[in-house]
Amino acid sequence: MQYLKKIIIANIITAIIVAILSHFVPALRVASIGDFCFEMVIILWGIAVISWRGGAFMRRANEMKAIRKKRQLPLVDGEQEKATQINNKGGVDYTSELVLFASGVPAALVCIISALVHTYA
Repeated sequence: MQYLKKIIIANIITAIIVAILSHFVPALRVASIGDFCFEMVIILWGIAVISWRGGAFMRRANEMKAIRKKRQLPLVDGEQEKATQINNKGGVDYTSELVLFASGVPAALVCIISALVHTYA
């Protein structure tokens, strides 16, 4: 339920941004609901891609960070336990990126349906 609220809020904020941009930027004027939804999808999924912390680059960076941590000697006795606890905490949390991706799905569906109706009508 909390993710649904985040999805709705992300869609409302993005719709406001697209409306403002289409009003002030002539190149981004929307002619139909399909155009409006397409711009929403581009914004939502673009932010999701930019903020995504996964992929090969991040895995390599995390591996290098782990190697550097292993090479460093603890200065205090308790630091080794603390470093072990930090390393054993688990994986990366992808919730915000998945919420942004899920926020773009309804707009993408409306965009596709609009294109199909416009094409076959």
